[in-house]
Amino acid sequence: MAKKIWNTVLIVINIAGLICLIYYAVMYFMHDNSVPHPDAMLPMRKWEIGGSALTLGFVPLCIANILACIFVGRERIKLRLRLLFLLPCVICLITVVHFFISSLLPYEPSASAEPLVKVKLDQSLPKAPNEITYGIIYDDGGMEVIDEAFESDGTLCYTADAFYFDPKIAGDHIENTVTGTKVTDDLGNEIAPPDDIREILEVVGESVPHDIIKTKVFKCKNSYFVSVQLNVNWQDPNDFYQYDASTKRLNLLYSWDSVDVLDVMAQ
Repeated sequence: MAKKIWNTVLIVINIAGLICLIYYAVMYFMHDNSVPHPDAMLPMRKWEIGGSALTLGFVPLCIANILACIFVGRERIKLRLRLLFLLPCVICLITVVHFFISSLLPYEPSASAEPLVKVKLDQSLPKAPNEITYGIIYDDGGMEVIDEAFESDGTLCYTADAFYFDPKIAGDHIENTVTGTKVTDDLGNEIAPPDDIREILEVVGESVPHDIIKTKVFKCKNSYFVSVQLNVNWQDPNDFYQYDASTKRLNLLYSWDSVDVLDVMAQ
């Protein structure tokens, strides 16, 4: 009786593991670049969530598969058939290896990807600027690093420092209230923000549930892009958005850690 219960438990665990494997493998191989939880402490795209889940689940899945291979049907089923219990962990291992290799390879845009904006980045925070990188962000959530430097033509930048927002803890998140009245323009002058920039900064305060270190609003003709540097535990994430003036919403395009956006040019 105990043996039957043990085999049943092993079968149930292996079925649950197989279901999780299929769910997260499909999520990973669909390569969906949308960010389902952009306000999380560590926002990840859907395919990254799938790959990370499979990485964390590989060891327990492997243990469950090995135990099932050893004990389930040991007296009735030949070993070569019981080895099929190991198939899920083998598939999981292949997927995890692919996930790690893909994470190390540089991004290459697909034929259907549309470029949204060029960015000039300082990747040496908190040091002095000396690691300048240029890139193009695409509508599929990827960024291609480019060798060609650029200087934007007519892009205006308005910077609001940490004191522009008053953060208060509300439950399990932070609410930011706009209290500042001045921003810094391209020339380093403190000015009252224009109406459209003030509106965007109010949306930033309402939308971002973290302590804000610095916000930059880039106005490129009729397009707006927003760089929000956050203080989140041991990280210094920088979330880069495109602002939709018609809906008054921030659409997350990309996230970095310890990076400052110096310039942008809409495509």
